[in-house]
Formats: sequence, C-alpha cells, structure tokens
Amino acid sequence: MKGKMKKKGLLIALAALAAAFALSACDMIGGGVKTEDLGPGNSVETDSSGGNGGDNGNSETAGKELPALGAPSAVYFDETELSLSWNADENAKSGWAVSVKCGGQVCVETVVSVPYLSFETLAAGDYVAEIQAKAVESEYRASSLTNYSFTVKALIVGGALDKMPVPETFEYDRNADTLVWEDIENNNGYLLEVFDGEDRVMRYDGTVASADTRSLPLGDYVAKLTVSGDGVDTENSEVKTLSFSISSFGALQAPKNMRLQNGQLVWDNVPHASGVDIVVRNYFTREVINANIVLENNRKLSIAELGVTSGNYSVSVAWLSSRHDSEKSEYGEYGFSLE
Repeated sequence: MKGKMKKKGLLIALAALAAAFALSACDMIGGGVKTEDLGPGNSVETDSSGGNGGDNGNSETAGKELPALGAPSAVYFDETELSLSWNADENAKSGWAVSVKCGGQVCVETVVSVPYLSFETLAAGDYVAEIQAKAVESEYRASSLTNYSFTVKALIVGGALDKMPVPETFEYDRNADTLVWEDIENNNGYLLEVFDGEDRVMRYDGTVASADTRSLPLGDYVAKLTVSGDGVDTENSEVKTLSFSISSFGALQAPKNMRLQNGQLVWDNVPHASGVDIVVRNYFTREVINANIVLENNRKLSIAELGVTSGNYSVSVAWLSSRHDSEKSEYGEYGFSLE
C-alpha cells in the first residue's frame, strides 16, 4: 500500500512540473515584439515581456533593472539636405545606432553621436530607417527601435548646389599695384591666396574685387582666386589662377620745372611719390647748410623754412617713392638769392 502511495505522489509532482514548464513556454511565445504607433512614418518596437532577458524571474535582479531610454521620435527626412534627423536625448551618451534598408537590404549601418545622419547619394526607392538610442550600460538600457519609412522619387546627390561663376577677368594692375578681377553678383566674399613657389605669402578674404599687393617684394607669384558661395543655395566657385611678376619701375624722375612762386619753392609732381628729400647748400662753396628737411605728401617748400638769411643758395630736391617697386629719384637742383 505504501508503495502505491509513493508512486501516486511521484506522478502528481511530475504533472505539476509539466504544467509549470508549459506556463513558462507560453510566456515566452506570447512575449514577442509589439509595435507602438508614433505617427506617420514612425513606429516603435517594444519588448512586452517587461524583462531584460537575463533575470529569468529572479526577484533579486528584477528589482535592479535599469530604465530604458526613450525611443527616438519626430524622425524627419529632409530631401533638400539629404538627411535624417530626430529628437535629441541627453542621456543617449553612446549615440544612436542607425540602420537604413532599401529593398530589404541594409544600405547604411552606422552609429552617430548626434541625432542627425546625412547621405552623399540616395537612389530612387523606398527606404526604412531603424534608429535606436544607445546609453552607458551602467545608467540606462538602450531604447526600443523606431522604424521610419521614407521614399526617394529620383536620384538625389548630396551637396548639389549651384556653383558661383568664375570671374572672366583676373589681372595684375602694375600701375595701381593691385590684383583686380570681375565683381560677381550675389557673392559671399572672395578668397585670394598668393604663392611664392609653395609658400603662401599673402591671403585676402573680403568682398571687394581687388587686393593691394604693395606688401609683396619684387618677384614671381601665382595667385589663386575663389568666389565664395553662401553654402545654402550656392557653393564656392572653381579656382581661377593667375601668374604675375612684380618688377622694378626703376627710379622716379627727378623734380622738374623748379621755381620760386609766392615765397615757395615749387616743382612739377610725379606719380607714386610720397614726398621729397631736401638738401640746402651754399651756392658757391657747396657747403651743406641743412640736410634734414623731408616733406611728406608732396608739400611745397617755404623759403622761410630753410632757416637762412641773405646770400646765394642751392636747394637740391629728390622724390621719395611711395611704392616698393620703385626707387628714390635723383636730385633736381635750383639756385636762388636772398637779399
């Protein structure tokens, strides 16, 4: 009798164990993935089991489960910029995993550190993007996936902006000592770089269609000019190149037609002169009386400024150059008498 009771008890225990196993299997089958609607083009896949897949019902670890990051939302495909964007999450410290499929094949798979992904090109077709926020494992769990569908109607090439036109004219104006070029409408500025061999010796970044070259010594140069676009509707032009040389003009002409006029010593002006250097001598002995007179801006010389009394004098005048590519003139001389 006791043997039959033991056998019956064993059968009851086995039946209870089988029932528990069946219940667990049911939970596993029914715990799959469900979709949460986030609006047009967006959906989120969430794990309905509520666990993290590693607790197996252990009450001690279940109480310590980390919260999950929020699923990426407000996903948007910008056909102009050829990019995907979505709402940021400051807790997504490991970025966002993005997978883009076309025709069931993964065409892009990457992790980005900002809620934005740009493409170089996209062929026409239907696309599905899966986006997941990633977290530091000790703080949060990764979010559920957000699915976003979008359609490209024609081949789109990223960055296909209109190029700014290249100036038709670009030259070195030797008389003005400047580089000049055609002014392009709606430009966002000009970038000019001048090279001596491989060394860049001058850089101009401005909106005026010319650049002063007086800082450059005599020599041979290559200038490269770019018209800047605004980066929204237009991009930079192709580079236009110009080879040019800065050579010496030689010495300025000596002052001519020197004469006294209303108590001043005057002379004819010449281009590119910044002033004059004046030396006063005794006309007969050639002794230097004053050699420290420099007049700027082509100002004329007042006889009273010479600091001399009656006698015969000689005034020598030389032009000072305003250019780095020309030299001081020879002296012109004028003699006069004071009583």
